[in-house]
Amino acid sequence: MRLVATRFLLDGELAVDAETDLDTGGAPAFSLAGARTLAAATQALAEKVGHERMTTVHVLGDDDGNDPDPRDYDYDGDGNAPFPHAIVMVITWDHMADGPKAATRIITPDPTGRYWIGAGWPWEVATWQCACGLRDEWHNPTCDNCGRTRDDQTASGA
Repeated sequence: MRLVATRFLLDGELAVDAETDLDTGGAPAFSLAGARTLAAATQALAEKVGHERMTTVHVLGDDDGNDPDPRDYDYDGDGNAPFPHAIVMVITWDHMADGPKAATRIITPDPTGRYWIGAGWPWEVATWQCACGLRDEWHNPTCDNCGRTRDDQTASGA
């Protein structure tokens, strides 16, 4: 597994930081704070375009994004709880006709506290434009064409 930091855009605007596995190209991994940002954004977008066209993320906790009674997730059951956690639920509204079980999924954190929320979402990987003209994905920090770094360039969706 080769995790690298990246950035995703939702509806072409909101940037949410995450990590992605370059070996699998699979689902992005979000911190709890990133999951909360994604939840607020997917719910707002669903209100705008209609739930039947959206998959939404929900993080259960209080309205300020804090768990009312902080709990730590003991992943291994060894008594060591390394990070706070929450319940993250994904609702795929267009599957609701098949019942609530078919439309919902609970995401638990991995041993490092990341929530692997899923692929096939209404988001896209943010890109950056190099001065030489090459456009690349956010997690590629150096231009393959000229060697300049992303930090020295203009970011799309930053």
